[in-house]
Amino acid sequence: WGPRAEIASGFARQELLGRQLLRVCAADQSSDEVTSMLSRAFKGEKVDNFELSLATKSGAPAIISLSLVAQKDPRALAVSRVVAVGQDITRLRQALAESEQLADDMSRLLDAASLPVFGVDTRGR
Repeated sequence: WGPRAEIASGFARQELLGRQLLRVCAADQSSDEVTSMLSRAFKGEKVDNFELSLATKSGAPAIISLSLVAQKDPRALAVSRVVAVGQDITRLRQALAESEQLADDMSRLLDAASLPVFGVDTRGR
């Protein structure tokens, strides 16, 4: 649990030590879905860009794009741990949702207009 995870979640590393991460932080997703991704990683599969809705200390969800990579014990040739690397994409998802809403609003406005609608760029074209 690194410094960026602390910033994204609001939880300090010491608060989570010894606790099951899924019970503390899994937000809008079923633990079955997250467990499935972890199982795949422990089987040696690389899991890329899995979106995890992380429950933060403040209660607001953070959306994390997570990649899971298995690390093998060279002596046992078995997976000994899974490393998770994530990126907080909450603001990106919010901006995308706002952009889609704006495009939908504009489309409905143009469809409902009873008068002709013209568009002109800054050069008058």
